[in-house]
Amino acid sequence: MNFDILDDIIDIETIAKGPGIRELNRLRKFYGHGNWKKMKGFARTRLTSGKTHLAELHWYEAHGTGNKMKKGFGVSHEKSKQDFTGLCGLH
Repeated sequence: MNFDILDDIIDIETIAKGPGIRELNRLRKFYGHGNWKKMKGFARTRLTSGKTHLAELHWYEAHGTGNKMKKGFGVSHEKSKQDFTGLCGLH
């Protein structure tokens, strides 16, 4: 399921980098070598159904390549994850 990001992403933090990223080989194969980081943040999103959610977003980025993929998770008031979308390209 695709989603649109409605607001700025807040509370951004690095959750893994370099060899700590499980997807590192795939990222290097498709997008090239770089100082890859897995990032996390929160933003209000709109699903294709029109519903909006506060979502925890995960994405990968490397210097010179930009953001590559985002994955969103529905978030309750306690910020517990409920996966509601698969990987999709950035909008």
